[in-house]
Amino acid sequence: MNAHRKAQGATEANSQAKGGYLSKCCDGMKDIPTPHHPQPTIPRIIATHFDVSDDGIDTAILVRSDGAEILVDQADYARLNQYRWFPAGTQDRYAGRSVKRNGKWRVAYIHREIMAPPHGFVVDHVNGNPLNNTRANLRICTRAQNSANRSICLNHTGFLGIGFDPAQGRYQAAVTQNGSRFRGPWRLTAQEAAKDYDCLARGVHGEFARLNFPEPGEQGVSRPGGAPC
Repeated sequence: MNAHRKAQGATEANSQAKGGYLSKCCDGMKDIPTPHHPQPTIPRIIATHFDVSDDGIDTAILVRSDGAEILVDQADYARLNQYRWFPAGTQDRYAGRSVKRNGKWRVAYIHREIMAPPHGFVVDHVNGNPLNNTRANLRICTRAQNSANRSICLNHTGFLGIGFDPAQGRYQAAVTQNGSRFRGPWRLTAQEAAKDYDCLARGVHGEFARLNFPEPGEQGVSRPGGAPC
């Protein structure tokens, strides 16, 4: 019995070495080739273009093989171009590279490579586009500030940061920061409550606020036109 098991184990090892696997059939063990599954191709940088904006800042555009374009300042291009940047992070929306730290492979993100934030701080993309890594679009901030500027999806009211109480038939704005919740008065219309939210958000989040009715230079919500999700 032991000899049979050893022989069977040797047969399995030989089969695996050939790239196959063993299947138990009525006539014993049968060697079946392992189906070949091609590995997915990781997008890579295939071209670089340079552009000069109206304010005279040179921008390098790193074009990936999947069509995505990573924007960086030309002043940072030479340092960044020595690495292979690939899709990384949440839903592969960011650009990252592999680094080995303390014996383990980790992902280093291009926006952190550029800004080098102190310990405990993060880097925020001002316009919400994680592939725009020009310095004008990056700022060092706290996690709470970064959360305030996250890409936001509107609720069923069509506005950001307001809720509806069917019992009263009224709307109310609310802003949360560090566990504290700030509320506006009850309003008859969603638009009035949305304006209340903007006032609260400006006071609580400052320049990091996403707004329903942004003024020039302020950031609006991610769904233009008030279209609900």
